[in-house]
Amino acid sequence: MAQPPKTGLGLGFEYRGNPPVPVVTAIEKGGPADLAGVKVGDTILSVDGVEVAGIRSDVRELLLNDRPQVCLVLQAEGSLLSSGAWGFIGMGSLRVPQTPRTVVITRRREGSQPQENSTGKTSSLDPSAQAAKERGKKLFQEEQWEQAAQAFTEALGTRSPPDHTLLTNRALCNQKLLRWDLVEQDARLAVQLSETSVKAHYLLGKSLQEMGRLEEAQTELTKSMSLSSSKQFKSYRGSIEVALLSVRKRLWMREQAKQDMEDELTRGKMMDIADACLAAAKARGVPPEEAQATYDQRVRALCRVLGRARRKQDMADIPEGMVCKLSRRIMIDPVSTPHGQTYERADIEKHLTEKGPRDPFRKSDVVSKDSLVPNLALKKYIDDFLEENPWAFQEPP
Repeated sequence: MAQPPKTGLGLGFEYRGNPPVPVVTAIEKGGPADLAGVKVGDTILSVDGVEVAGIRSDVRELLLNDRPQVCLVLQAEGSLLSSGAWGFIGMGSLRVPQTPRTVVITRRREGSQPQENSTGKTSSLDPSAQAAKERGKKLFQEEQWEQAAQAFTEALGTRSPPDHTLLTNRALCNQKLLRWDLVEQDARLAVQLSETSVKAHYLLGKSLQEMGRLEEAQTELTKSMSLSSSKQFKSYRGSIEVALLSVRKRLWMREQAKQDMEDELTRGKMMDIADACLAAAKARGVPPEEAQATYDQRVRALCRVLGRARRKQDMADIPEGMVCKLSRRIMIDPVSTPHGQTYERADIEKHLTEKGPRDPFRKSDVVSKDSLVPNLALKKYIDDFLEENPWAFQEPP
């Protein structure tokens, strides 16, 4: 077993399979890889954007680079999914392949111990900047957005290059203040400083969305989603997904408005032709009743053609099984109770907090937050449906 302790990553790996692929075989507890969410059994698909399957020598060289962070794309072993988690009866168990995820590991330098702030992340700020940062975080929690932004500005000082986490913290304050141009400015610089920052890509995408630059927003939010697979970004992933679905819906609505205009222009041109044909028929001496009958027939045919070419969508087209019984909105993060009922996670967790540990529609069923299981089959079904039908997404209140 090959274990490269001097990489400062806190992981070991060996090659398995044919063709051979590097598989994580050891994790230092509390080390950089462990903190980033790497697990024993994960297959390493790429290192810093370089695919590594079947190239033994290059993997070690890539891991031994001098960059302070290493970006890995990993794939966990397929997991067994019981019929209860699927929400269907009689399907037995199924091994589900795991979606590749991206993790960023902050390298530990040999002979030094990392300084950690209250979030457990490595800090390189001087004491006065660190104090200003902590004050900004406290003010943010107290919803004093303007003062928090000023504290993060103080922490940034004249530091060159600026700390990207301070930039994203200040961007969060400006997001609360709806100052989207300032959010874009800080988030864009943060992305340049750290291309793998989930928060920076999300904030940049969100600001672009609010300013109507939807194609750019979709690109940034998609990047943020692809980088947020590890467990350390679990709390962010829901916000990213909602923003991305909202952008896709707005793009669809814009395209539909354009199509409406084009259809109306086409209808107008076709009606002009029909009117000209009617006038020509009358000029040729065709009996008025016959000419009008032919005209009416052409208009009905035109309406049928345009109707078939584009069908209007409405909410009745959403399958009932996709809709949460609590909120009556299509689910984004469906979870199942031990008794087989499925709800949107945020809605059922809110109900359990406010009403107590009982199913909202089956009072005899005891339910806790810890007993909720992601309904992966329904999630995949909904994701595919929303991919084809962006109009169906409903913004949360």
